[in-house]
Parts: sequence; structure tokens; C-alpha cells
Amino acid sequence: MMTIPSGRNFRLLAARIFLIIFYTVGVAGFSWSVTHDLFQRLVPLNLLVSSALVFTFHRSWSVKHVLVFSGIAIAGFLLEMAGIHTGLIFGSYAYGNALGLKVLSTPLLIGLNWLVLIYAVYVLFPGINRKWYYPLLGAALLVVYDFVMEPVAIATDMWSWEGVAVPVKNYVTWFWVSAAMLYTLQFAGISYKNRLAAWLLVIQFLFFVSLFFIL
Repeated sequence: MMTIPSGRNFRLLAARIFLIIFYTVGVAGFSWSVTHDLFQRLVPLNLLVSSALVFTFHRSWSVKHVLVFSGIAIAGFLLEMAGIHTGLIFGSYAYGNALGLKVLSTPLLIGLNWLVLIYAVYVLFPGINRKWYYPLLGAALLVVYDFVMEPVAIATDMWSWEGVAVPVKNYVTWFWVSAAMLYTLQFAGISYKNRLAAWLLVIQFLFFVSLFFIL
């Protein structure tokens, strides 16, 4: 007899199925030239919906969590702002229109994007607050993620680079910035559980892998 999940487990199952459908439709929409521009305009909505859904499964909310998470999002935004105006952090690049509203040429949502990625990777390493090298493993994972994401982001007008190739500096900076943010969570003693965050990270990665080959 099939067991029907109840309560929290049912919500989790429904959220996972939703994300699969949500991102599968996204792959199809970006792949078809007729709907490509429409789905490009829907990128901010995608990020907001995905983030909101993940944080509904966050456990152990506290003032410290809110302050540290907000700090990471703000730091990510300011870092990107400094990056595009100086070219010294990631390399010379500029944001397109796909990520929505911008302040000083920097999308407001880019800080949220940093937070969600760091948050999700932190979940993958439950002992990250005890092992000094876990933030480095998490940072390396995010570099792989970025390597797959970059060509897709360029093809969908999220951002563009000056020159033909993505500079190596970008990946080096991604590693150290990610490590610094993960160490921040570690040193702050942040501990939490979220059964959807890692799932979102995997789904997003598969989304970018699919479009990596299609676009």
C-alpha cells in the first residue's frame, strides 16, 4: 500500500516537485526562440519565487540569522557594485537587463542570489561549523557552479564580459568570496536545517547544465 506523506513531508514533496517543473519549464522556455525573450524577462520572478520557497523551509529563525543573512546579501551586492565599476575584483563586466531593477548599474537581486547560493551550500555540509576546511570545499563547489553558469548567464543577458572569455580572475575571486562568506557563517556559529535548499542547488545546477549544452 502506498503511504501518503503528511504535514511537513507533504509540503516538502510538493515543493520539490514544483521546483522540478518550474525549472524544466524554464529550460524549455529558454530553448525555444519564440519564448526566449519572455523567459528572460521572468528571471527576477524565478529568483524571487525560488528564494521565498526555500526560506519557508528554514528552521531555527533568530535575530542572529536575520542579521548574518542580511549582511551576506548586502556584502554580495556591494562587492558586485564595486566589481563592475572598477574591474578589479572579478574582471571587466557589465550587467544586462535579465536580473531586473538596478541601482548604480547593479541588480538589486544579485545580493539575494549570493545569499541563496551560500545558504544552500552551507546546508550540504552540516558540520561546517566544526570543520575548518568545509568552507573551502563549499567554495570549490561554487566555482564549479559558476563555471557552468557563466555561458548561460551571458546567453540570457544576465551579464557580459569585456573580451571573448571569462577571465580566470573571476573564478579565483568567486572561490575566495564564497569561502569568506561561508567562514562568516561558521564563525558566527550559525546552525540551521533546511530540507529544500540543497535540492534547489541541484535543480539550478542541472538547469544551467542543460542550457549550457542547448544555448
